[in-house]
Amino acid sequence: MSRGPLLFKDIDTPGLTSLETYRKGGGYEAVAATLGKASADQVGPILREKGMLFPSQANILETEVTTATRVAEFMFDKGLAQVERPRDIRGWIEGQLYKPEYSTYLEGEVRAPHAD
Repeated sequence: MSRGPLLFKDIDTPGLTSLETYRKGGGYEAVAATLGKASADQVGPILREKGMLFPSQANILETEVTTATRVAEFMFDKGLAQVERPRDIRGWIEGQLYKPEYSTYLEGEVRAPHAD
């Protein structure tokens, strides 16, 4: 038996209720504007002269962390975050990034088979 689409009002979850209230208040547009401004602010004058609208991909991780920090600051300032505001928002975000670091489990040099 299908009830149709699941609506926020059907879920008893405080976070989703807050999200519904935020959505009705035009919050998505405010976050999108913050996101766009954070991205655009990272386009320097040289790139603007070349007609670039978005930051260079050369340092994409730095760009994304800066953008995420600005959006997180907005969310904390508006009381919309669901965690306590960290003292260092950028450091907090950087601490949550996936870092492709690998441990060495073998001692000595590892050689591919038939490398001779």
